[in-house]
Amino acid sequence: MKKILEDLVKTFSPSGDEELIRRKIKRYFKGAGLEVKTDRIGNIWGIRKGKKKKVLMIEAHMDEIALMVSYFEERGFLRFTTIGGFDPKILPGTEVIIHGKKKIKGVISSIPPHLQTGKRTKPWSMTEIFIDTGLNDLDLQANVRVGDYISLPKSFISLKNSRVAGASLDNRVGVSLLVDIAQSLNKVTDFTIVFAATFGEEIGLRGGITSSYRIKPDIGICLDVSFGDFPGQPNLLTKLGSGPILSIGPVYHSVFQNFIKKTAKRKKIKFQHEIENRPGGTNAGPIQLSGAGIAVAGISVPIRNMHSPVEVADLNDIKNTSKLIKEVISTLKISILEKVKCY
Repeated sequence: MKKILEDLVKTFSPSGDEELIRRKIKRYFKGAGLEVKTDRIGNIWGIRKGKKKKVLMIEAHMDEIALMVSYFEERGFLRFTTIGGFDPKILPGTEVIIHGKKKIKGVISSIPPHLQTGKRTKPWSMTEIFIDTGLNDLDLQANVRVGDYISLPKSFISLKNSRVAGASLDNRVGVSLLVDIAQSLNKVTDFTIVFAATFGEEIGLRGGITSSYRIKPDIGICLDVSFGDFPGQPNLLTKLGSGPILSIGPVYHSVFQNFIKKTAKRKKIKFQHEIENRPGGTNAGPIQLSGAGIAVAGISVPIRNMHSPVEVADLNDIKNTSKLIKEVISTLKISILEKVKCY
């Protein structure tokens, strides 16, 4: 699991340009014996036929947040914009790679405190920070174009106590779960299983919409990450090391979610709950509303420092999430489809 996660984390695939990670996922899916299909906008599906024609779709988005070149300043400086949700406060001082005709290293810079006028009370805005590559204007513009993608450092750091850190754990954690679960399936299940690695979640939940429309699953699981504990948030109940997070709220079908909860209890897999009183920032909402409606469950892995270069996860949480979903797949029967009907 750790090797798969590291491989995927170190692969740069921003929203709208997921080709590199799609190639790796395709190899993983084919190595697991799955039938692989794609569509014209970049989703990739690994399919394992079941005993029946009913379909369980397990979805995780494969894209990541990124930056993009927007303007050339004088003296080799670049302006940039964001793809997906960044907090500009974390960007100054960050190393980046510009993906132009060749990869070019740069650093995000801002006015040093010594040269600032007056007392600064607000964080940097996107108009006040820029990228310094060290190149002169001619060399820079010969290798970089407006619209080129910019990545954060693609490091993968092993911390103490089974913790790991790096960029894009949101949602390479989910994709690594798809691969691990697919590799472990060694018997035919009642449901046909579709492992859906989707595009464009970070820019508007796009791949969850189109995959659900194409696959037409009878029931679905959305795999993503959510918030782990950190200082200053005493009311945040979800914690690293406390197992997978089972979501509760109007988006998530209570019958299916309770089935997963009972499965976890039966197998003595530690889990925790997260309350969502309205659709959150995952593909669960679009999956629920696809076609005539899909009974969907949400399972997340807690991480810290979301949407930063140093997101932190616990490998034990990832392993227990995989264990839980494997048990759900092996025990899920077609009869649950009658129970999820609301009449």
